[in-house]
Amino acid sequence: DAFRSSLLTDITVFEQNQALLRNGNMNRRLAQSDIARTESYEGLAMLDAADSAWAAVKPIVNSIAVGATVTDTLKSIVELSDDAMEAMQKVQTYFSSTTRTTTMLALELLAPMPMTGSWAAGTTFRLAARLAEGIINQDQLLLPGYRLRHVIFDDKCDESVGSDIVVSAMAEKDTYVGIGGMGCDRVCRPISSLATSLRLPFMSYECSSPDFSDTLGYPALARMGTVTKTPMLTTVESLKGLHGWTKLFIVSGDPAFYQVQVERYTQDFQAMGFGVESLSAYESRWNDIKGIMASIKGRTKGL
Repeated sequence: DAFRSSLLTDITVFEQNQALLRNGNMNRRLAQSDIARTESYEGLAMLDAADSAWAAVKPIVNSIAVGATVTDTLKSIVELSDDAMEAMQKVQTYFSSTTRTTTMLALELLAPMPMTGSWAAGTTFRLAARLAEGIINQDQLLLPGYRLRHVIFDDKCDESVGSDIVVSAMAEKDTYVGIGGMGCDRVCRPISSLATSLRLPFMSYECSSPDFSDTLGYPALARMGTVTKTPMLTTVESLKGLHGWTKLFIVSGDPAFYQVQVERYTQDFQAMGFGVESLSAYESRWNDIKGIMASIKGRTKGL
């Protein structure tokens, strides 16, 4: 494949460039393309960190280049590549600032994300955020002269942790230009109030609760998440009329965590005339989940 062969070439070029930054290529006949050997402690430390991060990712990238299935290694790439990308960005920033007359000004976004917790979608947010900021910084079309950077923290999908992150981070450094990230509704609510008080723009990467559409209650909140509840209920009601559905099963994760949501949906569906049965299984118990789905399949006739 062209992609796999180009990947091997990219690996070689990257490692050659890293070695060039470290060792330089200057000789007695000077030229415009000459690169001086890195001798500063700070520069060498950053190159060492970048090489260490790359060493962790390289075996996975190599395996893809020689034929491994991408889906089998995608999770590992996502988990390891963030450290590597951050290390490379530090190297890029350091060397560009020491060789340019004018250094690009950094614009930092405070970005609490649910890396762990009840809804750990933060790894996906982080990957998309790093990709977007890389394109913006490289093309220099949206923010010419500036360098965008997400400063990412794990809010654990917990409102108290998320609030503490914002308060602590702003107390330590008040140069953040905005707050971005967050995916859990319970975290967005208090941080929206904090953003209003701090007079910072606030962009959630999910937080799809319908009540966030109230611009008076949440004036600082903008979000990328799609409000799903009302359209979903309308769709289910239409399907009920088309197929004569009389009963619905609501399947949730941890019952203690999702109980309130299950009760709300149960009331909504019952108001449509459905018989409703709720079932739950902990997200980590795969066999229990399969058992629930097998039970539902055995008790329904399908369309």
